[in-house]
Amino acid sequence: MYFGEYPLSFAVCMNQPDLVRLLVAMKANLNAQDTNGNTALHLCVIHEKILFNIILELEGESVWVYGEANCFSYPLTKIDTINEVSGEMNEQSALSLVVYGV
Repeated sequence: MYFGEYPLSFAVCMNQPDLVRLLVAMKANLNAQDTNGNTALHLCVIHEKILFNIILELEGESVWVYGEANCFSYPLTKIDTINEVSGEMNEQSALSLVVYGV
């Protein structure tokens, strides 16, 4: 079983939400890729870990919550295909990954 190459990836794979929160609070890079191109979020999906939701909540900001329904806003830089700084295509954006794959 592969656990990634970074402490954050390992914490995700081992289902350690407190450690994930601590590492993120200490500015661990959520987008750091290992030699296989996997991020901590990829490993959450690969290993079917519940921490997927925790990482998404850390990235977004809650707009409203009503019972179990909620609405989060996420920075467009992670979603949009155009890099706002360089104007080039952001190959790591959500839309790019959906359209072109990994």
